[in-house]
Amino acid sequence: MKNIYFNSEISCIEKLIISSLKIPALILMENAGRSFTEILLREFPDIKDHQIIIFTGKGNNAGDGFVTARHLCNLKLDVKLVMLSGRKDLSGDAGINFDILKNSKYISEYISV
Repeated sequence: MKNIYFNSEISCIEKLIISSLKIPALILMENAGRSFTEILLREFPDIKDHQIIIFTGKGNNAGDGFVTARHLCNLKLDVKLVMLSGRKDLSGDAGINFDILKNSKYISEYISV
C-alpha cells in the first residue's frame, strides 16, 4: 500500500527538512523532479513513444514540473509545457528552475495561459 499525503503535510515536512538539515529548497525541488521522472519511466515504460504534456501553476510545485521537464528532455523525449501562470508569477525557486529549463533550449515551445 502506498501512502498518500496532503499538500499541507508535504509542505510541513519540507520546512522541517530545510530548517533542521539545512538542505536548500532548490535541492529538494531537483530531487523531487528527478525522482518523479524515474517513477514515470518505471511505471510507464512506453512513455518514450508519446508526447508528454506538463502543466504547471505558479507555486513551488511548478518548479518540480520544470525539473521533471528538463530531465525528460535530457532523455530526448517529446515534452510540451503548459504554464498556468506567467514567468513573473513564479515564486523564487520555481522561477529559477523555469529559467534553467528555458536557457537549456530543450523546450522550444511553451504556452503560458
